[in-house]
Amino acid sequence: MMKKVITNSVSVLNPSDVFKLLECLISMIQSRGAIVACTLPWLKSLLLQHASSIMSQESSLIALNSLYHWFTVESSHAILFLFYTNASSGSGSRSARRTVEFGRTYVVRPKGKHQATVVWLHGLGDNGSSWSQLLDNLPLPNIKWICPTAPTRPVTVLGGFPCTAWFDEGELSDDGPKDVEGLDTSASHIANLLSTEPSDVKLGIGGFSMGAACALYSATCFVQGRYGNGSPYPVNFNAVVGLSGWLPGGQNLRNTMEGSHDAIRRAASLPVLLCHGVGDEVVPYKFGERSSQILSSVGFRYVTFKTYQGLGHYTVPKEMEEVCQWLNERLGGLSTEHTSSLSSASKPLTTTMNYRFQNLLGAPYRGGNAVVSNNTLLISPIGNRISVTDLLKSETLTLPFQSSSNISRIAASPDGVFLIAVDDNGRCQFINLRRRAVLHRMQFKKPVSCIKFSPNGEFIAVGAGKLVEIWRSPGFRKEFFPFELVRTFANCNNKVTCVDWSPDSKYLLAGSKDLTVRLFSLKKVRGEVSSKSKPFMFLGHREAIVGAFFGVDKKTNAVDKVYTLSRDGAIFGWRYVDEKLDEPESPGTPERMEVDGISDVKKRKNVDVDDERNGGFELHKGKWELVKKDFFMQAPAKLTACDYHKGLELVVVGFSSGVFGLYQMPDFVCIHLLSVSREKITTASFNELGNWLTFGCAKLGQLLVWEWKSESYILKQQGHYFDVNTIAYSPDSQLLATGADDNKIKVWNVSSGFCFVTFSEHTNAVTALHFMASNHCLLSASLDGTVRAWDLFRYRNFRTFTTPSSRQFVSLASDQSGEVICAGTLDSFEIFVWSMKTGRLLDVLSGHEGPVHGLMFSPTNAILASSSWDRTVRLWDVFDGKGSVETFPHTHDVLTVVYRPDGKQLACSTLDGQIHFWDPIDGLLMYTIEGRRDIAGGRLMTDRRTAANSTSGKCFTTLSYSADGNYILAGGSSRYICMYDVADQVLLRKFQITLNLSLDGVLDVLNSKNMTDAGPLNLIDDDNSDVDDGVDKQTRVNSSYDLPGSMQNRGRPIARTKCLRIAPTGRSWAAATTEGVLVYSMDDNFIFDPTDLDIDVTPEAIEAALGENQPSRALILSLRLNEDNLIKKCIVAVAPVDIKAVVASIPFKYLNRLIQTFAELLENCPHLEFILRWCQELSKCHGHSIQQNSRNLLPALKSLQKAITRLHQDLGDTCSSNEYMLRYLCSTTSKP
Repeated sequence: MMKKVITNSVSVLNPSDVFKLLECLISMIQSRGAIVACTLPWLKSLLLQHASSIMSQESSLIALNSLYHWFTVESSHAILFLFYTNASSGSGSRSARRTVEFGRTYVVRPKGKHQATVVWLHGLGDNGSSWSQLLDNLPLPNIKWICPTAPTRPVTVLGGFPCTAWFDEGELSDDGPKDVEGLDTSASHIANLLSTEPSDVKLGIGGFSMGAACALYSATCFVQGRYGNGSPYPVNFNAVVGLSGWLPGGQNLRNTMEGSHDAIRRAASLPVLLCHGVGDEVVPYKFGERSSQILSSVGFRYVTFKTYQGLGHYTVPKEMEEVCQWLNERLGGLSTEHTSSLSSASKPLTTTMNYRFQNLLGAPYRGGNAVVSNNTLLISPIGNRISVTDLLKSETLTLPFQSSSNISRIAASPDGVFLIAVDDNGRCQFINLRRRAVLHRMQFKKPVSCIKFSPNGEFIAVGAGKLVEIWRSPGFRKEFFPFELVRTFANCNNKVTCVDWSPDSKYLLAGSKDLTVRLFSLKKVRGEVSSKSKPFMFLGHREAIVGAFFGVDKKTNAVDKVYTLSRDGAIFGWRYVDEKLDEPESPGTPERMEVDGISDVKKRKNVDVDDERNGGFELHKGKWELVKKDFFMQAPAKLTACDYHKGLELVVVGFSSGVFGLYQMPDFVCIHLLSVSREKITTASFNELGNWLTFGCAKLGQLLVWEWKSESYILKQQGHYFDVNTIAYSPDSQLLATGADDNKIKVWNVSSGFCFVTFSEHTNAVTALHFMASNHCLLSASLDGTVRAWDLFRYRNFRTFTTPSSRQFVSLASDQSGEVICAGTLDSFEIFVWSMKTGRLLDVLSGHEGPVHGLMFSPTNAILASSSWDRTVRLWDVFDGKGSVETFPHTHDVLTVVYRPDGKQLACSTLDGQIHFWDPIDGLLMYTIEGRRDIAGGRLMTDRRTAANSTSGKCFTTLSYSADGNYILAGGSSRYICMYDVADQVLLRKFQITLNLSLDGVLDVLNSKNMTDAGPLNLIDDDNSDVDDGVDKQTRVNSSYDLPGSMQNRGRPIARTKCLRIAPTGRSWAAATTEGVLVYSMDDNFIFDPTDLDIDVTPEAIEAALGENQPSRALILSLRLNEDNLIKKCIVAVAPVDIKAVVASIPFKYLNRLIQTFAELLENCPHLEFILRWCQELSKCHGHSIQQNSRNLLPALKSLQKAITRLHQDLGDTCSSNEYMLRYLCSTTSKP
């Protein structure tokens, strides 16, 4: 077969290519390299087919002459060898074969700790030298490579020409090996090479081409426990690799394996990797594939067969990279830091670092107004971000963009599509809520105190300082300047506090701190001609206006009343009267009224047409009379928030005492008067239906949604008011626990962003959290001197661990079995050890001379690592009670310590900004990352130096390894979180936790004009003493501990990261920052569904989509319509080849409904394989999403599992019945 391939290849060469090939073959032969024997058949075929072309060129003759001289020198050796081997074989002596001498053995010593030894066998005609050079460059430093050289022997496939070969081989076939003796001799030589290896070192064997065949034969000898001649085999293998090879005697292996339980047991535990190129013409691909099938059929459970398209009889870097990764997994204990560079090279780096912002948890409501859109979406500002809560689904998400300072005012469009948000500095963002994207940005010249869309969505009213500005609302179209200022009202004498639109969007009420409410007309905006007039003024209030609202007649929907509310708790009711106010005409008025020939009669006619609903008069020119004055009687409390529902004629008010009231107008009947807190209510509003009330208390960081008819809470969400100190992921990565300075522990559902339980038993700051392996037990440590265990099934504190004298705990750890609990202290520098079962104090570990801030058990054994400000990391054997096992000294205070997931590496950060990596087994420092420059940045208001020259805060206080140990996240007293590659010690990516200029340490350069003798201007309290106006400025009290030698900032909160945790799945990570818990994920948690924009989701539209061959669109439309029959019809209509594409296009929110449908179809659908293929593709495409949301999908998944189990059982019973019936029919003899 090989001769035929060579002949066909040579026959198509042109004369110029013939000479090039001849020179190449001659140089290869003379160098006596790895493939001398393989070149001779090529040379023979070339000389036979192209003799005339070769003889016609003088250069070819010179080359052949040099080759002749080489053959003359070397031929004697070959003749002697042939004579010796032929004589020995002819006489029948077997000792001659056994006395064959093997060539030189090349050994590649391990660069790291010797943990594995692999014998690598070369191919036909090669030697061990060439492969030793390649293996020496592989990133597997803990492996010792042994590369022997095969003996030189005649090879039948080469026409008897002698070359290095492990055994004699003719044409490849499925029959048994013809040279069993040669195979046994080589296998014995391999066993002798491995016989001197230490007992604790794992052994492996591999090879290329004929070397792979010999390696597989040795593996079968190990499995069977004997050579081919029956002698016992002495070596145990842990891994086998074969590249472009075959299995000698594969057909006979089944017979020899039958009946041997030991052989089957050894085969079941031996991993085998086979790699083969489809374009291999020397050892055809079918032989490699058949070898894999034979090994799997005889009991080798862990056979991996990799195929490479276009690969011939050689190796490529991709193949060797996969071999390295496979050896790293199978032989274990190898250096992950070296293989990480290989893995990062074999896959795009972006797939490893593609973390994007997903949500913000634990951030409290700190001020601003909250609105309810589409009756069920609660939109509220949290710092410089916006949170959207679905009140029906109990899901909270944070929009993935930030403002430059805290957001103070938001407004939603009437259709719920757009949202406008304005921060403290007047910067505005125009947002598409459905796409979660910012469409436009602009800057207001004055701070904005109120903002509201008109009912038709065409205009936006903005109260900026003393001005009321009317802007045209931007749309989807791209414009150079989408915001168009169409009208400005400058009639107010003080700050504008509130605005309200009339239902027809023609009039506007504006309340001000000048104690008046003004009624403006927008008729000029609509392009009509009207005389210049002043707004109508509602007077009589004694304090600043808090709210002003239009009232309508329920029959005509015309404006007939106005309600105005002031801060002193007064509410005035005004009624419109069908009379035009008599105003004295100024001189020259008749002349001005007839501009361009337009008479006053025409104008009055236009006015009558436009305002026929209001008696033919303009509202701002008509007469309004004060009907009623009412007072809420809550003195000395001030009214701070209010809202009015036009349809139900209800008024809700909130006071600075935390009391709210609900009143029926116009009779002023009190429906509810309750207290929700002791602090000021900063926002109060209705939803569109008027059945839910929303309250916000900025002082407590709390938002409430209350149904006033049933007197029940729809939402009672409260974040951590003080900084979050610690976080912990559950083992399944679906829950996230947070502990903060407010003494509370909250447990969040990561997928929904919702807090479902709060524990408040601690009496001081919570400093450490730890999930047990059982997933339903949470441990917490606190400065109050207790460690508590929480049951997440019954939501209770079922065990409390204490010490004989009060201590302050700052670190916490538990061993893998969950038997012991360890906690480090801040004051006594000790580590306390308790029994989890009994709660009894078992031991106290002493030795540290500073606070123990880092504590972690090794993932693989019971060794405890601790870090302290005494500049040491100590290892403790907790169960033996021998005290400190080993101490790793440092030159600066050690702030935290973490183990790599495989337990083979230890990382700790020090006060000088460095990350040190230790080998905990050998106690050696592996390498160090200098991170001072990476984390540097951000100047505090109190700093006298620039950010570049300041040394304060340039250190990492928290570390977290990735799930595979290749990367490490580091954060500290900076606005940055750094991701490093552990193997190369390089910075991969920096995450900036915030852009909020309201926090300290965000800007690198400060304006020197803001520095005064009394300190920075931003830290000087020069505000008005009127504390009830707006939202109080809040300073976050730091009740926890600080780093050694650091000083507290008594001004604004500092941007920093206190805790980092990567989820056990590796798909997301969370960071406890100044603004809350940031969650970053690699999973796309939002997929925009274009069908959401359709208003005609009908069965006809689904049928049309099916008719147009759009299965994805049809299925999504049917899922939105939620019609069972249509969903099943769309599923069945999808072609099998299109299942994968359709599944990939399905948004996650429809997975629950789709899984339920699959469960139903498996019960009564005849297309079982078709539905099972749907299930398979769904699991492949959405596996990560299903795993992360398994709690929500659990009922549907259980239904599907039940259906598949029942189907499997039915098919099994059917097959068993048919099997016995067929056996009976076959055993029955037929009668003639």
